[in-house]
Amino acid sequence: MNVMNDAPTMSGMLIGEPSWADAITAIEKADELSPAQKRHWPTSLRQMGGYLDRPLSLIPTRIAAIGPAVKRLHPARLGVNPKTFANHRANARTALLWFNRQTPGCGRKAWMDPCYRSLLEQVPDRYARDMLSPFFRFLSAHGVRPDDVRNSHVDAYIAYRKETSFGKVKRSQHRALVRYWNASAARIPERPQITLTEPPYAKGFTGPAAEDFPQDLRDDIDAYCERIGKRHKTVSGRIFRPCKQSTIDTRRRELIAAVRAAVAAGIPLEELKSLRDLLRPDRVEILLDYYWQKNGEKPTLYTIDLGSKLLALARSEALTEIDIERLEEIRIALEQYRSTGLTEKNRKLIRQIAQSDVWRQVGVASAEAHGRGPHQRQDEAL
Repeated sequence: MNVMNDAPTMSGMLIGEPSWADAITAIEKADELSPAQKRHWPTSLRQMGGYLDRPLSLIPTRIAAIGPAVKRLHPARLGVNPKTFANHRANARTALLWFNRQTPGCGRKAWMDPCYRSLLEQVPDRYARDMLSPFFRFLSAHGVRPDDVRNSHVDAYIAYRKETSFGKVKRSQHRALVRYWNASAARIPERPQITLTEPPYAKGFTGPAAEDFPQDLRDDIDAYCERIGKRHKTVSGRIFRPCKQSTIDTRRRELIAAVRAAVAAGIPLEELKSLRDLLRPDRVEILLDYYWQKNGEKPTLYTIDLGSKLLALARSEALTEIDIERLEEIRIALEQYRSTGLTEKNRKLIRQIAQSDVWRQVGVASAEAHGRGPHQRQDEAL
């Protein structure tokens, strides 16, 4: 039986724990495995690594770490036979289970410096241990002692996670890691008393804050949101039922974002004293052009819908007929870019499924659900 030492290999050093490259090396050297296993398991690991689009040296052997990414794989999207994909996935799973049983440096006990292992064992909260453990392995792999940990090491770890992780690394996770480090430092006497700095909260918007808007403009926005929250009538006489609170909140956010975008586009905030000032056709055109430039060659659905919403709002604010006609022209100009039907991404997926064996299986399953005979089911599935 080939058992790895309790330290990462050159490949594992890249991620602070054993990788698929290490698993392949161990499989090829294992005496207890059959020739077929030593041939098929590495082949499947290499193939699944290609499906994951990641170098083998950067894929951890922990099944929990790669499980969500593997579940997102679909043979139709990959352009492979479903049976072939299922075989490679099963072989890769079996190989990793074997490797993790043979290797002490895997899973939650992946190699880390003994000083970090001792500190981790004194952290009572399991979630805190799960957050700190990969950070400790990263520090161990780079030879950083607990007394030498600084904010730059946390930044390097987050940058590494963003580059190699299969999941999105959120700023909140960065803050949680720092909080757990600081909390454990305060609770453990022998722990290095190094306080790390939490990253600042990301600003959710650019431009002026809503409380800095002119008072009359804020009053107009509040009045509009209050109006649509009740049974209300349009200028044309059509009666609408009250909007849900979620809809009201969305409309408020859209109006506040529109004011900020108008300011970013060059319209002075002090000139936007009311909604009527914002809804002037020349300013709406500047506003929508600003959004369009950010969208790229074609306006997004948000920009197109915003043109319609601002027109409807202008009508409720009783702007002049000339202004309404100009806003209608702007809306029509945007509407021609509204796409109909499926997006190209969805069309590509449907083409892949239709050209594979999946669609035939769907037809067969549908026929069986309706109790048709086997010959009839095959004919209808073609």
